[in-house]
Amino acid sequence: MAAPDRAMPQSNPVTHAAAKSLGQRVLAVDLLRGLCLVLMTIDHCPQNPFLRFSNTYFGPFGFFTSASGFVFLSGWVVGRVYGKHRERYGDTSLNRRIWGRMGKLYLAQWILILVTGVIGPPIALHFGVAPVLAFDQIHTWKALLMAGTLLYQPDYMGVLPMYLLFLLLTPLLLRQLQTGHVWRVLTCSAIVWFLSGLFIRLNIAFNPLSYQILFVLGIVLGERRWQLDSLRPKLRAWVVPACLLLTVLFYLLRLRLADSLSSSFAEALNGPLLQALFSFRAMGPLRILNFAVFGVTVSWVCTKFKSVDLNHPAFQWLILLGQNSLPVFTFSVIVSALAPPFLPANSRLALDLGMMFLAVASLTVPAFLASQVAGKLPHREISASRTNPQYFKLTGVILTESEAILRERQP
Repeated sequence: MAAPDRAMPQSNPVTHAAAKSLGQRVLAVDLLRGLCLVLMTIDHCPQNPFLRFSNTYFGPFGFFTSASGFVFLSGWVVGRVYGKHRERYGDTSLNRRIWGRMGKLYLAQWILILVTGVIGPPIALHFGVAPVLAFDQIHTWKALLMAGTLLYQPDYMGVLPMYLLFLLLTPLLLRQLQTGHVWRVLTCSAIVWFLSGLFIRLNIAFNPLSYQILFVLGIVLGERRWQLDSLRPKLRAWVVPACLLLTVLFYLLRLRLADSLSSSFAEALNGPLLQALFSFRAMGPLRILNFAVFGVTVSWVCTKFKSVDLNHPAFQWLILLGQNSLPVFTFSVIVSALAPPFLPANSRLALDLGMMFLAVASLTVPAFLASQVAGKLPHREISASRTNPQYFKLTGVILTESEAILRERQP
C-alpha cells in the first residue's frame, strides 16, 4: 500500500541512484566476505601453489590474513544488522536472535569436530592413508568433552569458538555504543589487546583477547555507519594519502618476503622484535596497522568505483558465498582437513592448480544449497534496493519489505 500523496515530498534530494548505492555497499561487504572465504580455502590447500604469496600467516595483500578480514567484516555486519534490530525491537528480541545464531555456530563446530576428528580418520585409515586430524594425542571422549566446552580447538577450528565469544559480548557492546560510549568501547578493547599481547599466551591458533580488537572495530563502524566521507575534509585530505602510502610500503615488504624466504628481511622477521610486532596469534601492532591502512585504502577505492556493476557473474558468485558464510566456511574446513591424505605427496604444478581450483569451485555447493533452503539467492542490486525499507523511508514511501515485494509482483 502506497502512502497518500501528501506524504510524498514535492522535491526529494534522495534519488534512486543514491538508494541503489546504499544497496551496493551492503552487497560489497558480502562480496568481500566471499573473497575472504576463497582466500582462506586457498591458504588451507595442502599443496598451495601460491604458498609464498598467501598462507595462513601472511596474506596476499600484506602482513595480515583473510581470517583477519573475515573477523572484521563479521563485526561490521553484526554492528549494522543487530544494531538496527536492537533499535527496532529491543534487548529481549536481540538476545533471542543472538542466541539462535550462537546455537547454529555451536552446531557447526560440533559438525567439524565429529566429521574431521571422529568420522574422517577411520575412513582415511580404511584407504591406507594417515589422517591429518585425529584424536591421537588425547583420548577421544576427553577430546569430545573439551570440544563441547570449546576448550579443545584442533587445526582449522579456532574461528567459530572465537566468534561465539564475540557474539556473547555483542549485546553489551551494542548497548554501550547506542548510549554514546563509543570511545569507552574502543579504549577498553585496546587495553585488552595490549595486555593480552604482553602477558597472556594461549596455545591456540587465534587468541580471542587479541583478535577482539578487529571485531570491535568492525562492530563500531557497522553500528555507527562511519565512512570516509564522515571525516572532515582537511583530515581526509592527509589520512587517505598516508594510508595509500603505507599500504604500498607494507605490500612491497610483503613481496620482499615472498621473493625469497632466505632474504635478509625474512631473517630479520624471525627476530624477537619483529616477531612481536607482526605476531599472528597476538595480532601484533604492525599487523593491525597494515590491516587498518589497507582497510582505508579499500574504502577509498570503493568510493571511487561506486558505479561498478555487481551483477557480474563473478561478483554474484562471491556475494553468494558471503551471504552463506557459515555453511561455506564449515564445508571449506572439512575439505581442508579430509582431502590432504588422498593427494599425492609430490605433484606437478598443473595438478596443484587443478586441485586448488576444484576446492574453490566446490564452495558453490554449500552456498547454493543453503541459499535454496533459506530462500535467499542474491538478488540483483536494483531489486535489492527497491525492497530495502531504508529506500522507501528515504523517498517518503511508508512500506514494509513484504508489501514492497507484493507490489513489485503486481502487473
